[in-house]
Amino acid sequence: MSNWRKTPTGPYRSSPRRRHLTSSTCPALEEQTGRLVRHRYRLPGEPRSPRADAIIVAPATYNTINKFAHGISDTYALGLLAEAPGLGIPVVVLPFVNSALASREPFRRSVEQLRAERIRVLLGPGDLYRISQVPVAPT
Repeated sequence: MSNWRKTPTGPYRSSPRRRHLTSSTCPALEEQTGRLVRHRYRLPGEPRSPRADAIIVAPATYNTINKFAHGISDTYALGLLAEAPGLGIPVVVLPFVNSALASREPFRRSVEQLRAERIRVLLGPGDLYRISQVPVAPT
């Protein structure tokens, strides 16, 4: 998963694959938030991260949205997302998919599954609209 989440109380989190993009900004982020930038599960003895007030997933890829909806927890970032609804942490997802992928039934079902769990999925340019408004490819 290639997304960042920022909580008002910290910490920032990034996936290991994106760690190289944040390595130069980690000290600045850590100084600004007063928290460590996490990109992996903590080791025994390491301090726990404070509970997030909210999680923002942006940009959320086709793969990320489908994995999140199905509870797949095969990365650190997806593990955090998988736990969030059960902990009552609000999650907002901003999909970044092309119209061909957005029109696929698996994607449409995943968005509806996330919304059924009260996860806000923002679709469309500058607007929230229902998945039923995503054009479906003719059959």
